[in-house]
Amino acid sequence: MRIIRIGKSPSNDIYQEFKGDLTVSREHCEIFVDDENNVFLTDLNSTNGTYVNGTRVTSPVMLKKLDIVRAGNSLVKWKEYISGGEVEFAETIENKEESQNMNRRLRNNTPGSDKLYTAIKIIFGVIILLSLFKFCDSNNESISDDDKLDSFNEEETKQEPLEEKNNTYNYETDEEKIKYCPTPKNGYSPYNSIFGKGIYSNYVDNSFLIKNTQSSHAVVLLVNSYTEKKIRNEFIRKGSQFEMTKVPNGTYHLRWVSGNDWCNDIRLGNLNGGFQSDVSFSETSDPTDRMTVSGYDGWEVTLYAVIGGDVDVEGINMYEFIN
Repeated sequence: MRIIRIGKSPSNDIYQEFKGDLTVSREHCEIFVDDENNVFLTDLNSTNGTYVNGTRVTSPVMLKKLDIVRAGNSLVKWKEYISGGEVEFAETIENKEESQNMNRRLRNNTPGSDKLYTAIKIIFGVIILLSLFKFCDSNNESISDDDKLDSFNEEETKQEPLEEKNNTYNYETDEEKIKYCPTPKNGYSPYNSIFGKGIYSNYVDNSFLIKNTQSSHAVVLLVNSYTEKKIRNEFIRKGSQFEMTKVPNGTYHLRWVSGNDWCNDIRLGNLNGGFQSDVSFSETSDPTDRMTVSGYDGWEVTLYAVIGGDVDVEGINMYEFIN
């Protein structure tokens, strides 16, 4: 039985391949190998999800040899971490048994093979005994040599402080450090290079008032529900609100990325600029929550799931956010 922990924290078994990927949580998921060599994958309530062959994991699943596992936006090379453990050991046992069966069949089918096989075993046993005698004599000579023994003890004493230093090593890495950047103002549009500049209409007075009551900032997309065109991308600080005005007539829904410690200098997948901590992607999921405006209409939306509220919200990944 074995557990392989996966995440961005250095305390995990698999963590080095996630450097720079902000969609991987510190404690993201884990792999469990049971006594019968079955391999199971469990998501640890990660922000951006764990996926097997493109399907998000919501409960423990059994992995097959060709399954592709992704943590957030990073591929997990899970087979490399179990290839030297119980699974390969089981395969070795099978190969060993097959080899033994083959030897038995050869001995039974070859004339005079029993006598030859017995002679080979005797010769092999004599060689092993001679080797053991020689090894024991060599060890006795080394132990009787006081100078070599003292030298060995002296070298061993010199290495003890080094081992103690390694045990107290600080595992803090550069990837775990948060870079400070100024927080943008409300209405800042960071993703114009991907979605284009905001679209406005001077002939209508449609508006969307977005209230961000989350504990994190957000970049909100106003998406045309039929064409998937991103009409606006606006930064809204946590605990504040922002009104999108002069929105063209149409039917819309919201999609947003939340997080803290924004910085324009980092790259999050195809996005230039993003949050360095608490990153998550969401959208209003139910078709009945689509909002239609046709001249002088206004909508008010709050960016959190209200108990008993009318708007359904679901988690998405970065690729779904962009597309």
